Amino acid sequence: MNSSRYFSLLLIVSTLFLADCASDHRNEAPSPEPSATTGTFFQTPYEISAGENPMFITSLGWKGGSHIDGIVVTSPLTQPTADLLTDRTIRLHKTIPDIDSMTPVEALLETETVYPFSDPNSIILWRQHMVSGQFDNDTDGFQDFAVSDTSSSTVTLWNGVGDGAFLKSLTYVVESLPLFLATGDWNHDQFTDIATVNYGSNTITILFNDGNGIFSNLPVAIVTTGVLPIRVIGDDWNGDSSLDLAVLSQDQKLLEIWKNPGNGRDFEKVVTMTLSGIPQDMKSGDWDGDGKSDLAITTQAAETLTLLYGNGDFSFRKLEIGAGNGPEQIVIADLNKDNFSDFIIGNSFIFTTVSLSRRTGDIALILSQHQGNQEMITTQEAFISRFIAATTAPMGSPPAFLHVNDINGDTFPDLWISLPFRKTMAVMLGQAYSLSQ
Repeated sequence: MNSSRYFSLLLIVSTLFLADCASDHRNEAPSPEPSATTGTFFQTPYEISAGENPMFITSLGWKGGSHIDGIVVTSPLTQPTADLLTDRTIRLHKTIPDIDSMTPVEALLETETVYPFSDPNSIILWRQHMVSGQFDNDTDGFQDFAVSDTSSSTVTLWNGVGDGAFLKSLTYVVESLPLFLATGDWNHDQFTDIATVNYGSNTITILFNDGNGIFSNLPVAIVTTGVLPIRVIGDDWNGDSSLDLAVLSQDQKLLEIWKNPGNGRDFEKVVTMTLSGIPQDMKSGDWDGDGKSDLAITTQAAETLTLLYGNGDFSFRKLEIGAGNGPEQIVIADLNKDNFSDFIIGNSFIFTTVSLSRRTGDIALILSQHQGNQEMITTQEAFISRFIAATTAPMGSPPAFLHVNDINGDTFPDLWISLPFRKTMAVMLGQAYSLSQ
């Protein structure tokens, strides 16, 4: 392993898996405790065993319609072990057949299938990301998923074959350390492509789908990014109906936007923006209801959620909102039923007392109250913040990944959280709640 690859591995692993440790700084001022609040927009967290190191979560369906038939979580390896059933796995948790709003949380999932992911001879598989979609474009209606492996710099497809069964398909070599995946149709052929963020080579690669679930044998590294890219999103920020690329780079605190000329290859950088803190995650959507694509970015050090409201011409209006301690992952949902997006953020930070330093975390809820008022959306009064616990465990636990769906069909968003320190996946069912309660 070369020195730059080793440094990249060490940096991410140390950031994500910092263990509890005693503190000798007796005069250090105590930091804020994680929130212990439960029972607001969500019910009390219920935790499910999810392997040694649960990380990324997604929903899958294979019975048609909007029914969620399974929850998938990856469990990369954290230390050498011969037990492939607890490490280096993809775990599929099937939902019960007739799930509804009356189903108790402990009865939502009925079976678990474990898929060993990596080569048994591999010593360490330290990072995976996962996306789902119908990549083979057949008529079976079964969703597939793709998983990145930073150890081998590859992306592997798993094809759904019905009833929650998946077969490992083709593996594609991309550039160094594919940390994050995104999906979209960048070349207008109506097929779902996959973009990879290559942390070790400072590039973005797009794998083009040929329509049969086969991706280009020669991936095109289309852009050279800022140093240490961590996220990419495809969206249209100039109204020409082509998916552009937004890229976050940690080392230089950069947001870059690359214009797509329509072919998905000859991208042109049109925006370079320095952020106020170290970027962690990014989502796109229409936050103010004006029909133009916006961005949401979490940053640490500044400890903010940065909202960038698109003007439709690659320019933006900015609002920065305090997001608690150590904001990382973002998911989007309408929690207060006002038809505007709210933001759910996983926070990870060090809680310090006079005798102990411990990595922990909680969840920030940033709720819209602007009703689409264009004069209000860039003011602090546009949103209100609440904080809730990610687990009922004493002193909390740092969430690694968040996922939102409506698993029981009651129209309230349900929140799924991976908790690697606790080796669990938590679910919090959504419920009606008023800010006046």
